[in-house]
Amino acid sequence: MKRTLLFLLNSTDEVQAEQAANYWLFRNPSERARLQNIGITKARPIIEDFKKAHIPIAHHFCTGKRTGLRIVNLDAKIALSVVDNFSRAGFPILAIHDSFIVQYRYKKRLRKVMDDAYFKHTGGFHCPIK
Repeated sequence: MKRTLLFLLNSTDEVQAEQAANYWLFRNPSERARLQNIGITKARPIIEDFKKAHIPIAHHFCTGKRTGLRIVNLDAKIALSVVDNFSRAGFPILAIHDSFIVQYRYKKRLRKVMDDAYFKHTGGFHCPIK
């Protein structure tokens, strides 16, 4: 599903998104076999289900790289804010994509810093943190 979302966000139209998803399935036989076990052989049903499940954000699909790049940039700004906060405080932090590793004693601080950074960079939204 994550790949489907990325294809939808970065493609200029649904045909391009479907082609990218089908190509990914072709290149990943284990995922293709897993989907075939539940009756899915092509990307189209996945795309349709995804659009139905995400109606509130569907207008962002297939708008070209504009939306995808904007989201990636926003994600990077959030991550940099978190790393910067810990670095300035002199606390070690390791960033791995959109996750962070800190010493256990900084666990609560990390959650707060992540929430604050997300709130700041998204214009006032909160996100559940795992």
